[in-house]
Amino acid sequence: MSLPTISVPHYEMILPSTGKKIKFRPFLVREEKILLMALESKAEREMYDGIKQTISNCVQGGIDVDSLPLFDLEYMYLKIRSKSIGEKSKINFYCTECKEVNLCMVDFDQVKIDKSNSVSPKVQISESMGIVMKYPNMDTSLKMAVESPSTQEMFDFVLDCIDYVYDKDNIMKAADYSRGELAEFVENLGNEVFEKMVEFIDKMPNLHYSGGFKCRKCGHENTIEVRDSSDFFF
Repeated sequence: MSLPTISVPHYEMILPSTGKKIKFRPFLVREEKILLMALESKAEREMYDGIKQTISNCVQGGIDVDSLPLFDLEYMYLKIRSKSIGEKSKINFYCTECKEVNLCMVDFDQVKIDKSNSVSPKVQISESMGIVMKYPNMDTSLKMAVESPSTQEMFDFVLDCIDYVYDKDNIMKAADYSRGELAEFVENLGNEVFEKMVEFIDKMPNLHYSGGFKCRKCGHENTIEVRDSSDFFF
């Protein structure tokens, strides 16, 4: 006699970057094991790989997680997590007055994607020529996970975020050109064009949570505004 098949509920969410509706299930023991092993490693790359694998396992519809912007992956993981182990979790926050650590309850359903500062991905070079940018995926974002990226690292990051170049007759996908060809093209742009490419990246959507708490030590009323995704995950 075979062991019984266990029914798992399914839910829906809206993918922030596209507005597409997708279905997902909560993570199971196999995914929790992946996440715990990644957490034990204490390596940021392995932690994000664990999140990516969890999303790939739990989301229906054959979504290519490798191509999704990082903020999509972070949002999807929070939605999956909330249906797996609860919508609320306790997170440590420091009091801005006395620096006491306070354990506060965060409702993950209140974590949103803030698009208020985002700008158009289209960067005009001339009337008939331009560049269309794309948001960095996880692999590209982790390359820039350093406090003070060098000029070359920032330049390479911008190259990774070019989707295509167009003129009045053609669309030229960045993936069809070598790294050297892309670098030479960008190096011959005006500074104002490059600055707009950087601005698109700097102002990309991000996770946002706002709330507040009263310090358990000094009684100070603190305002919480979280934009660093690591506060939600690790």
